[in-house]
Amino acid sequence: MQPHIALDCLNRRSFYQSHWLKMKKPDEAYLVLLLLPLMPVLLLGAVTDPAVNKTLKFHQSPACPPASVVTSMKLQGVKARQTCAVECSLRSNCAVYNFVSSSSECQMGSTADLIGSWTPNESSPCTSQLNPRLPGILTFRANLLAFLDFRVGQDNLIGGTQFKVSQSSPGVVYSSSQGAVFPTLDSTGASNYIELDKQGSETIANLLGRNKIFTVYARISRQAGTTPQSVYTLTDCNTYAEKRGGLSVESSRAVVYNSLTSPDEVKAKQSAQTFTSTYGETSIDTSIGAVFKTNEFTSAFVNGVASEVEALTVSSVPTFKGAPECIRLGFSPEANKGLVGRYICFAIVKAELTAAEFSELDALCG
Repeated sequence: MQPHIALDCLNRRSFYQSHWLKMKKPDEAYLVLLLLPLMPVLLLGAVTDPAVNKTLKFHQSPACPPASVVTSMKLQGVKARQTCAVECSLRSNCAVYNFVSSSSECQMGSTADLIGSWTPNESSPCTSQLNPRLPGILTFRANLLAFLDFRVGQDNLIGGTQFKVSQSSPGVVYSSSQGAVFPTLDSTGASNYIELDKQGSETIANLLGRNKIFTVYARISRQAGTTPQSVYTLTDCNTYAEKRGGLSVESSRAVVYNSLTSPDEVKAKQSAQTFTSTYGETSIDTSIGAVFKTNEFTSAFVNGVASEVEALTVSSVPTFKGAPECIRLGFSPEANKGLVGRYICFAIVKAELTAAEFSELDALCG
């Protein structure tokens, strides 16, 4: 049993002993003592989350655990499904659980596990339970090309997909439990970055190109008072000096250049909705979603709010040369326009996401 769970059980037992055993009838007190070992099961009909002070109701999911679940996410000797729910509700990293009655085992998974390795199994279906504090991403999981949660590492959590991190600023960008940290730029203003490369024969330009519908999502925490800051840049894989499209935060709006399209159609658009900040804050949590339809940046999702987009008039639109080859997160070839802060999540979905689906990503990355 995990230490925090043991402590929780002891606290509950102390409560029952100090309050319930003050009864007039000895047989009633004796009955309560007999029931103490069963309290985790009896209480489970309503698992209470103290953070929100409400009952947690787990939701069913067809997602099945992988053949091998790490030992730390297993609980053996479990006699009832309700015990799994108690255990999952007490673990901050538990997003889903599956109760296996035949082996008296509770198998649990984190958000990363849920996205990366818990999938429906038609030959041997099962019913898992999703923690309501973390909505299931399974509604559009089949369309995910990339999902990276930098709080748990730099791996693309979508197994067998076409994107993976190839490199990052050596010795500069570093991992933390709060995301990949992009420190203050040096005196030259050169950007730090995490590079996401396309695997296989199909190019980025073809996969996210002219006749495609797709969505890009990012969750960052950026330094206040610094703009523009790059969310990602499409560039060449050789010199990295050529900007071939990208998304940035400029003047409190989401700005897209080139719409991930061909180099002869340079465009600039921005979200109508602005990012808000509080006076005096040093970092700004920013959630951005950009929907693309056949070359066009058509709609945005700005800190939980759906937004239309509008044309952006700029004095000098970057000149693009060639098709995009690499995606560099937080990077700009232009000095002093790189991200300063933390990169939390990044996703590419080959579909147009709805506001509700953007909210799922926000909940997973919040």
